[in-house]
Amino acid sequence: VDEAEGREAGTGGDWVEDFAKGSAIRYAAWRSPRNVTAFLGLVACSLGVGATRAFAASEHHGGGSSEAFAIAADTKERCGTCEFWGGRRRVSEDGKTVLAESLGVCSNPASHNYQKVTTPETGPMPLWKKWGALNAAR
Repeated sequence: VDEAEGREAGTGGDWVEDFAKGSAIRYAAWRSPRNVTAFLGLVACSLGVGATRAFAASEHHGGGSSEAFAIAADTKERCGTCEFWGGRRRVSEDGKTVLAESLGVCSNPASHNYQKVTTPETGPMPLWKKWGALNAAR
């Protein structure tokens, strides 16, 4: 024991306690609602970029119907079958499937996703309107 310092030699002493207190303060500040919201926004943005890159990679490597996201044509309240969704998609020859080949932007001003990039499977969306091409395919 280091008598002059009043603590055990080699344990770090006060700087360890100060570091622990500082870490607790930094952790408490990080947990403020504003910082947590900002952090979650960064995570969501990163996931969106990852999804965009995944679609871009699939388009780069052929982009044929085998790599498209398939969604049943009778699916309701999902972006891939909505009139307002701006992603690249097509109806299968039998009219039973929508083949989405990209992410899309919502153009429905009444939707909470208005002008946001979404996947074809995003939903449920109560403001959904059936895509006109699905009416023509039947």
